[in-house]
Amino acid sequence: MKVLCVLNGGLAEKKGIYYVNNTIGAFFEEILKGEVRLSVFYMSESVKNLSNMTDYAIPDTIDLTTVKVRNFKLLTYLLSFIKLIKLVYCTDFVYIFYPGSLSPLLLFLTKIFNKKIGLYVRGEIGLNSNISRFLLKKSSFVLSVSDYFNPQIKKYCNTVSSIRPMISMRDEEIIQDREYIQKKEITFLVVGRLELRKGIYDILHAVRLLVHDGYTHFHVAIVGDGPDEETFIKLVNDANLNNYFQFYGSVSNWHNLKQFYIDSDVFILPSHDEGFPRVIYEAMGMGIPIITTFVGGISYLMIEGKNCYKINTGDPADIVSKMKLFLQSYKEYSTIAKEATKTVSSFMNNHPDTHGTLFLRKIQNTSL
Repeated sequence: MKVLCVLNGGLAEKKGIYYVNNTIGAFFEEILKGEVRLSVFYMSESVKNLSNMTDYAIPDTIDLTTVKVRNFKLLTYLLSFIKLIKLVYCTDFVYIFYPGSLSPLLLFLTKIFNKKIGLYVRGEIGLNSNISRFLLKKSSFVLSVSDYFNPQIKKYCNTVSSIRPMISMRDEEIIQDREYIQKKEITFLVVGRLELRKGIYDILHAVRLLVHDGYTHFHVAIVGDGPDEETFIKLVNDANLNNYFQFYGSVSNWHNLKQFYIDSDVFILPSHDEGFPRVIYEAMGMGIPIITTFVGGISYLMIEGKNCYKINTGDPADIVSKMKLFLQSYKEYSTIAKEATKTVSSFMNNHPDTHGTLFLRKIQNTSL
């Protein structure tokens, strides 16, 4: 069976070799174990230095087609449309990572060539749009990152399942007996891309407010990189807050990333939009107390005051109020982490099937 996967972003090219996120790479490897000839379409960007998160080199066993992202976006989409015409026509099944900017083109082409499709829903943006409804109705099956999205999806497609989180953490690594000790200096951990929609500037403003209020016995460990990295670091230095931030860049090796969760005291996710972020699963599994916004599917598993502390989106003052809880009485407020560990343990037990496993099972039951 010929399968075309269409992904939106996340492909990097360096010296003629193409790289993707290692979790996507694991998905590709699982698919290749089935009776599938895999083609992949990506819009790509050339980079000088690869992110540690983008470290899976696409092998020759995958038929890769790319279009380089250009400043003139219309040209990028026109070239994508031209290449997708042949790709869609020559394939048996189209699997779309959604949401994505190519979705309208793919809906048109799969209708014209009468091709079966499946969707991988990663977030809520545009899920109620007309394009989404048409795609969902046309889909043979839908896989999603969170049970939170499934009721909405089932309005248009009955065959929907949630995948096991695409993370490297194994069930036996979940920390059930972590100790919570008040330290002289608290480490707040942020893991993710440095860009506006991830709420990184809210953290900067929150630290400024904390220091203004006389709190100095803390620092923030930033694990990640992204388009706003240079700007963010410059703002930190300009505000004379560099003593309160430590930057570690992107870390993809789970053994190394795991240590950040263990060594830090509180995890903060200030994102403005998400599907269900893998870092929440990781933080729960490592037993670190969590402060998070409730965007996307986060509220499906996270309960304010029970297994996390909720912060309002784009509200540095609210972040400060939650950080102060731990600065004032760390041991008292860290009990929520034990509930979070129970939450992730239960979720993993109830979702044993990986993305690739579910995909192969669903596509085998799809009549072409």
